[in-house]
Amino acid sequence: MGTSMHPRAGIKAALVTAAVGLLICTPATADAAEPGALGVPGDVVDVPLRSALQALDVQEEVRAGYERSRFRH
Repeated sequence: MGTSMHPRAGIKAALVTAAVGLLICTPATADAAEPGALGVPGDVVDVPLRSALQALDVQEEVRAGYERSRFRH
C-alpha cells in the first residue's frame, strides 16, 4: 500500500529546502571580513603571482603537541 501525499505538500517541502539552501550558501557580506594586503576576502584581484605570494601572512611554525613517535617513518 503506497502512501499518498497532498500535492501541495511536495511543493512546500521543495520551497523550504530551496530557502534553507539559499541561506546556507549565501556568502557573508564583505563588511564582516577584515581587509588584507590585497583587499577583503572574496574580492577578485588582478595582481602578479609574485606580489600575491609576498602579501601572504607568514607566521612561525607552531610544533606544540607534535610527537615524532606517533608517526611511522
